[in-house]
Amino acid sequence: MTQISRLLPVVSVLSLFLISCSKNEKYFSENIQSANEITKARSSVLNSDGSSAKLLQGFNKMGFLFSESCLEGGESVLPKGIEKSIVDFSDNLKESDFRKVLNIGISATVPVKGVDISPEIKYAREASATKLSRTTTYSVYVRYGEHKITPKEGNIYKLKAGLEDNFNNSGKLENAYNFIKKCGDEIITSQRLSAKILLTMKLNFDSQKVLNDFQSKIGVSVKDVLTKQERIGINQNLKLLNEDTKKQIYLNVYGFQLGGDPTKLASVLTTKVSCRLDKIEECQPFFDRLNQYASDDFVKQLSVKDVNTWAIESSSTVEYDELNIANHNGVKLDFALTHDINTMEQLSRLKSDVSHAISKQIDNYTLANSLMNVKYLAEDEKNGIDNILTLSHTNIEMLQAFSSQCYVNLVDCLNNSSAKLTSLVSQYDETLLEPNIGELIAKIRSNNAPLSGQKERSSEDFIDFSKVIEKGKYSSFYFKVKNIDNNLIRNANARFDLKCNKPWYKGYDPVLFASIHPNYEVLTDTVTMNYNFNCAGQEAVYVANPKDIVEKDFIVEIWGRE
Repeated sequence: MTQISRLLPVVSVLSLFLISCSKNEKYFSENIQSANEITKARSSVLNSDGSSAKLLQGFNKMGFLFSESCLEGGESVLPKGIEKSIVDFSDNLKESDFRKVLNIGISATVPVKGVDISPEIKYAREASATKLSRTTTYSVYVRYGEHKITPKEGNIYKLKAGLEDNFNNSGKLENAYNFIKKCGDEIITSQRLSAKILLTMKLNFDSQKVLNDFQSKIGVSVKDVLTKQERIGINQNLKLLNEDTKKQIYLNVYGFQLGGDPTKLASVLTTKVSCRLDKIEECQPFFDRLNQYASDDFVKQLSVKDVNTWAIESSSTVEYDELNIANHNGVKLDFALTHDINTMEQLSRLKSDVSHAISKQIDNYTLANSLMNVKYLAEDEKNGIDNILTLSHTNIEMLQAFSSQCYVNLVDCLNNSSAKLTSLVSQYDETLLEPNIGELIAKIRSNNAPLSGQKERSSEDFIDFSKVIEKGKYSSFYFKVKNIDNNLIRNANARFDLKCNKPWYKGYDPVLFASIHPNYEVLTDTVTMNYNFNCAGQEAVYVANPKDIVEKDFIVEIWGRE
């Protein structure tokens, strides 16, 4: 038996309450921004057209392609009743935790074509805890149980009309290619039905100092200030924070629903209120509405008499041979492709190799899809990521086509199969697939030589590192170098310095960092130490001494990673 899970195309509803402010200095951003699993639930199997697979639907295991429903004589057996309900709070879930909960990019079970996973990615990214934010996620999980199929009469299934032509009079499968292309080599026999709602309360802190003050007085859990009697609400612990600290903490709320009618949650999350912590009382009516929705409205959307009100959490498949399937003469059908042990082992390995190859392409497609939403990418980065989207999608289709064509001549397919798989996969630049790409902090246009009247300076002042360091948002910084057409300069020999602009009466400007090259990365602790020692922790910074940069003008960007 095979357990399969896939992403269910659902409505994701997101609500962002306070818009963070940013200051600009050339370009200078100051954006406000227990890994317990909520459940181990997985989403449903999907067809290539994005609709949920059904009981008795065929499945091509090698290519993870769903085909037609080829059996008849099955009877649907619903769960006897609700198996369990879980209400829980989970603190500080990371993006990776949400991706596990939503089954994004962790297996070869998500067909790309026709499946829009951007809402899930958006929720996983925006609702996750970061270096300067803390979260608690209120989850309600209701498991209906296993929806199964059993044969109606005589414990026997029948093939649908016309399919027996693929078998000889003895019931042996002769045209494996036609049958598997139409029906797959496995079949769905049961599905776990469930429903889930996630409500994430995210506190964003203006700086590390504010976060430290919060944690010293409250602790690490948002639950200690935003829950009351195991419901969303204002906790009396909030009184432990002074008013100045509260003014520097902002609340964002995000919601996601599987099962029921997710559009109703969207209507709840359209409310716009000020949710700064010093005015948190204004949010209580909204919290009350969220509690009512999660505990009452959401549950009422679910019906034990209507399977369509439930999400398909996972599906189980079996090979056709494991079922009792007979032809119209009552002869049991034999679906075995071969009875040779070595060939069976080779086929099993090939199925594993193809599924892993598809899995990698799906992961790359998913990551590239999320990177397309990153602001301020270079044009060639965008083009490269778009190329990954195109080629990874094509690779998936080629591998899936191979998995189908393999059954035309199984012996030939298994011969030198590794080389065949390699030849099918188009290569692309995987160095662009950086999951923690960070965000742009500052940028400046510079000459490739010192400015007129300057000995070393080639740009204006463009960043005050003291503000970035004080915020404490980033773990490291790295540098991109671009031409004025917004394409990356990849010359490994390109170099420049960063210098601090000391007042003239204090002597020469000291070097903050020397011989910086494209993609040079430095830890925040090192930046802090150098900046405090060389720049007195207060001077603005400029570009100096550019070398081996052929462009007359170029752009230096500083990016921060959390």
